[in-house]
Amino acid sequence: MSAPLVVSTNPAPDATDVLLGALIEVLFDQALDTDTLDASTFVVSTPGTHTEYTPEFLLTSSAKEVAGREYVDGTFVFASVSGCTKVTFTPDKAFQPNQTYTVILAGSGSIAGNVIQNGASESLATSYQFSFSTGGLNLVTAPPRSIPIEEIPQLLPGDIEVSPVVLVGNDLAGAISLTFPADIDPSSVDLDKIGVLVEAILNDQDVVVPSPLSYTAAVSGNKLTITISGWPPVS
Repeated sequence: MSAPLVVSTNPAPDATDVLLGALIEVLFDQALDTDTLDASTFVVSTPGTHTEYTPEFLLTSSAKEVAGREYVDGTFVFASVSGCTKVTFTPDKAFQPNQTYTVILAGSGSIAGNVIQNGASESLATSYQFSFSTGGLNLVTAPPRSIPIEEIPQLLPGDIEVSPVVLVGNDLAGAISLTFPADIDPSSVDLDKIGVLVEAILNDQDVVVPSPLSYTAAVSGNKLTITISGWPPVS
């Protein structure tokens, strides 16, 4: 027998816009000893960083990020195609967008030690390497939309702001601002459905409770502001 050779790869060498969920396939020209194909002889990597721990780390608890390679883990499936071996590598997680991935198949002279061999223990003559690049996600961002106020989740106490009540002439005026987690559709705000009440503190009968109150409501983005004006004169 002769040393095995790589016939084709998918993705092809230097392919671009490869799908993020793609698999990697390599077809050899003959049957291989599949026991020699594993993560040590079929290596997939992409530029990345790794954490470097230095003596200073013990004093500062601040590790250093260093540029290097990020290795991709996955599983292998072998198939016989017309007496040849096809290897399919399935990554444990999808490829990242806009990244270049490199595949190295270890052959004779490889520094990895282990090499790819056929059934007669003949090694891949030289290591084979190819790279491909993924594309972008090409996501379309949906335009923001206003949500009817009744569809917005219930407010929490921290979402409500009450501005100081001020004296305007002999009248009191103030405002209540309610901040919602999404923009409000102004047409869904109905003054008839908004009630503003004032209660005497601890039922203190000396505190005058104005009634009825006059107020307006205005919407700006996700904020509803209720402005109160024309309260009964202060005695």
